[in-house]
Amino acid sequence: MSFADLIRQRVQAGLQGAEAQAGPFLDVLQELADGLTSDRIGAAITRGSVRGRFYLTLWPRTLPAKRCLMLAFWVTTRSIQVFVDPPLEFTDATSLRDWLADFVTSPAFLETLELLSESTQQPTEGYLRARRAGELTREDVIVEIAPEVQSALVEQDEGATVDITVTLASTIGAGTFDPQRSYVTLESSGIRVDEIHVELVHDSLLRVRGVKRSEPELRAELEAAAHRFDDFDNMLDEREKEIQRNGRP
Repeated sequence: MSFADLIRQRVQAGLQGAEAQAGPFLDVLQELADGLTSDRIGAAITRGSVRGRFYLTLWPRTLPAKRCLMLAFWVTTRSIQVFVDPPLEFTDATSLRDWLADFVTSPAFLETLELLSESTQQPTEGYLRARRAGELTREDVIVEIAPEVQSALVEQDEGATVDITVTLASTIGAGTFDPQRSYVTLESSGIRVDEIHVELVHDSLLRVRGVKRSEPELRAELEAAAHRFDDFDNMLDEREKEIQRNGRP
């Protein structure tokens, strides 16, 4: 084994060991996400680009692309810091658990949960793409997807054949459906229906048949979210440097 390989191996082992020692804190964070997950709310602990940085992200369960950052954490082998104002630091999992139990009952947090939950009961705006996924053209058509249809679409397995009914949107600029055109995909908040066949059923009602895909569009949204988290990381790093320069309060 070369010296470079040895260094690489030792560093990797050290990083894994450090995270393993932080296990009790990470277990609490995962329990937090599990407790917040429901039939209307999605929750996850997202790893940041900086080692030890984790985030609590929430989204409406039926709208997987609409993720928002709720809390940021910095986990070490001895403590976990929660980036609220002012930042809090906990040296044991029990204290962290107690604080989080209070935090999730705060009016602001409960209001956020209500807003996310309510959005799952509203029609979802979808897009019939005339050329390819993610490319906006004048030939695209905006459609409305009923809450129960969107929910069923999200719950379908990747690659499953779907057969759904959507409604042409009546808003200005929604586009005009052309029954002679071959649309390539239906996009709906991180979910896609590819290889589609679209037919006008009645007035503004469309029947869309195709194959469910979620990864490409959802990955793009998550990558965009990761960049936002990176910006947040940079802000936190600058704040930590300032604290070190001026001394902790």
